Amino acid sequence: MRCDQNHAWWRYHPADSELAGIDLICPVDGTEAVTAGKLALADRVVLKLIPVAWDREGTIGFDDEHFIEISRRDGARSLRSARVFSFDEACRRLSWFKGLTWADAERRWERTGMRTPDALKMDSSAHEGG
Repeated sequence: MRCDQNHAWWRYHPADSELAGIDLICPVDGTEAVTAGKLALADRVVLKLIPVAWDREGTIGFDDEHFIEISRRDGARSLRSARVFSFDEACRRLSWFKGLTWADAERRWERTGMRTPDALKMDSSAHEGG
């Protein structure tokens, strides 16, 4: 959306919903939008930071540990790390996937040696058989 003062702002709305009145108000100067349109979201991988913290009778463990996960926007495919990372390390690793399409992110996941729980199971069964 854009107002008479040329300020631009964005709001997410599902395809079947109408814009609410408050969404049409410029967050900078409070004037009403003079233009509004819909744009399709680009094909970008979804990045997730998943806490591993647990609570046992008031004792919190693994409070600074996180899995990382990447997924397609539609949720049809995802990859989650087999190991956990500190918050800072998880954020650093997620930054490797920023701005990538699912196909590019999936290739980078493999190239960077990120492992999924299923991959670890396959590795351990290969070692058991050898």
